[in-house]
Amino acid sequence: MSRTRKNLLLLLSCAATLGLSGCGDRAAETDPEQAPEASVAFAVRVNATTLTERELDEMVNRELFSYPKTPGRSRNALRASVRERLVQSFVEQQALLDRAAAEGIEVTDADLDTALALVRERLPDTEAYAEQLARRGLTETEYRNALRENPQMRISRLIERHVKPAPMSILAIERAYAAHISRFVEAPRVRSRQILQVCAPEADPTTVDAKRARAGEARARLVRGEAFAQVAKTASEGPSAPFGGDLGELQAGQMAEIFGEVFEAAALSQQVHALGPVFRSEVGFHVLQVTARTVASTNALSDVRAEVEALAERDAQDAAYRRYVDGVIAESEVVYGRLGR
Repeated sequence: MSRTRKNLLLLLSCAATLGLSGCGDRAAETDPEQAPEASVAFAVRVNATTLTERELDEMVNRELFSYPKTPGRSRNALRASVRERLVQSFVEQQALLDRAAAEGIEVTDADLDTALALVRERLPDTEAYAEQLARRGLTETEYRNALRENPQMRISRLIERHVKPAPMSILAIERAYAAHISRFVEAPRVRSRQILQVCAPEADPTTVDAKRARAGEARARLVRGEAFAQVAKTASEGPSAPFGGDLGELQAGQMAEIFGEVFEAAALSQQVHALGPVFRSEVGFHVLQVTARTVASTNALSDVRAEVEALAERDAQDAAYRRYVDGVIAESEVVYGRLGR
């Protein structure tokens, strides 16, 4: 099976995961903050098929029902964004469905077999598949019939007919490597150990002074020659204290998530093996010693070629799909209503 075919049939898994009414459809749920009832004017017409303002408003309200409630101005902006996306989705799907009908595309039993096989792949076992069917009161025959009527099946066959896998050239692979270079950058890694006096950002001045002083006392013990591990076990309040303060190896980004950006900046800039000054982060006062650090590096194309080739193929397929769909829409009669765009 071609990658295009498999991707499009996986797309079908909104229906394929036994949700047969279409992706995201929900019956009889409305948004309590919905706008006043729209007129019966049309939002958009594609060839001979019309989406009315009323229908569009119902679609928008169903989708907004799942969003967290937001203030009026933000809600209005969200509504406008959802509305625009749904209109463009309708235009694209209807233009493709009309083209599929013009070309006489039908869904075959083999197509249904492939779609059902992909559904089963996404479920743990045959019992889970049967349970999903039973939960919705469907037999497999009824499910097959529903899939046959699902518009995405006909669109899938249309796209398979016209959007062919592009041959991979060296230039395409090099372009994909450059376009996705951030995926292949290895962030710096730091191995370090610390003594931590926990101190919340909102701590009162007396507590702050006491915590700073204890961290300073621990550092002074290290300067006098006491072993770091021993001082950490007796003076650190961090979870690494039982391990002599050893934090193991952490990557840039991870340190910021755990201890905050101030800590990460210190760990990336402090001289290796030097005993750093006492500094305060979001979690408290630290005495940090970096024991090893790697610099950021980028994997060579030769080392990640398989991944880059997959990305290049995906990028080429996406571009070919977009060109074809845009061409179909351009050849369709699309008329927007007063509020449709």
